[in-house]
Amino acid sequence: MRQSNKQIRFYLCLSLVLMTFMGNAQLGTRGSRQRAVAPPPTASSYVTVKDVHEEVSKIVPLCVTEFQLDDFEKEIFKNFLTHKIESENAVLLNEDIKGADRRKQLEHIDKEFYAELTAILTNDEIEAYKLMDFDRMEKDEKKKKKKKKRKKKKSKQ
Repeated sequence: MRQSNKQIRFYLCLSLVLMTFMGNAQLGTRGSRQRAVAPPPTASSYVTVKDVHEEVSKIVPLCVTEFQLDDFEKEIFKNFLTHKIESENAVLLNEDIKGADRRKQLEHIDKEFYAELTAILTNDEIEAYKLMDFDRMEKDEKKKKKKKKRKKKKSKQ
């Protein structure tokens, strides 16, 4: 009986040691198994040159209705926005400026624009402007127009 107890202990210890080595062999070294994965690109990392008149004609009407601007305020807003987009385009077209410097200049242009807006908008309205997504709003308006056209066609039939 004593012999079998020793054998059981021996086999248990042997199996424990073997499982430990097998587990380490399957894992390998941690440094060599890591994969280099590039982070997904962000939407703000790629900025293109914009058509000034197209952007102004898209943004101004939405802001006029959102912030109830009168004609005078509308013209001031239009001038501020035109200046901002032209400045951004100038930075984007300058091939000497790259990376972080370009980002800093674009951020500076945004800060100047928001500082200018304080002449016609309140701080709450400026914060609301910052949160507005003009591309989404334009798409929503196009969908509404399509729905209206479909309803008109259905009502005529």
